[in-house]
Amino acid sequence: MYCTYKVSLISIFLFLASVINAQEINWLSLEGALNQASAGKKVMIILEDPDNPDCKSFNSRSLSRGKVIQILNSKFAATKINYKKQSILDIKNVLSSFSSSDYSGLDQLSKKLKSGEAKLPLIFIFDENWQIIQKFENYKSPLEFEKIIQFFGNDFYKKVPWTTFDKNYQQ
Repeated sequence: MYCTYKVSLISIFLFLASVINAQEINWLSLEGALNQASAGKKVMIILEDPDNPDCKSFNSRSLSRGKVIQILNSKFAATKINYKKQSILDIKNVLSSFSSSDYSGLDQLSKKLKSGEAKLPLIFIFDENWQIIQKFENYKSPLEFEKIIQFFGNDFYKKVPWTTFDKNYQQ
């Protein structure tokens, strides 16, 4: 009886642990993410190279954190793009089909990536009108990335400077 009870508790614990860890980011296609912007979500585009060590670390450490997943799924329409398969200029063409905004800065960024001046992963945050709010490059630690998505996802960037938010941030 005691052994059966113990096995049942262990089974329940393992099941709950797997459910909690099974939380995943709801990745969308670029077009799907941009369509969701009209529903009031910000858009996050992560440009990566799956073979890049910084991108691998970012994926395994920063994008696997439960709080990050929850914020991304609730506040952003997120898409992850493999830089080896889709260039920034391809992204620019898709963006231009959704908005008449000027995305000419993406041409310069494409050149910087090719020359090694810009570092992957590249993270773009767009507002609900497809305007680029911010761009980040290179690896972001789990806490650093959490702060960034809280700051932009909850519109703190409209109210307080980053330095004030960063200093007062509580996990």
